[in-house]
Amino acid sequence: MNISTGAVRRPQRRSNEQRSAEMRTALIEGSIASLCELGYAHTTTQEICRRAGVTSGAIQHHFGSKDALLARVEAETERGRERHDAVDAADPFAAGFLDE
Repeated sequence: MNISTGAVRRPQRRSNEQRSAEMRTALIEGSIASLCELGYAHTTTQEICRRAGVTSGAIQHHFGSKDALLARVEAETERGRERHDAVDAADPFAAGFLDE
C-alpha cells in the first residue's frame, strides 16, 4: 500500500511470453516425471497434463504433438548431459560429487 495515497499496489501481471515459458516448463517437467516413474508406454498426454496441472490442449498449443514435446524433452536432457560433461572436464574434483 502506498502510504501517501492509500492506493494498493497490485502485483505486475506476467507477460504472455512468461506464461507460455512457464507452461512449456511445466509440460516438460511433467513429461520427465512421468517417463521416469511410468516409462514411455504409460506416459500418455493425459498423464503429462495431469502432472503439469494443465488441460489437454496445452500440449497441442505449445508443442503441436506429444512427439514434439518428447523430442524437446530429449533435447533438454541432452543439454543437461553436455553441461554435466563440461563440469567433469573443467573440474574433476567437483564432477565426483555430481556422479554420486
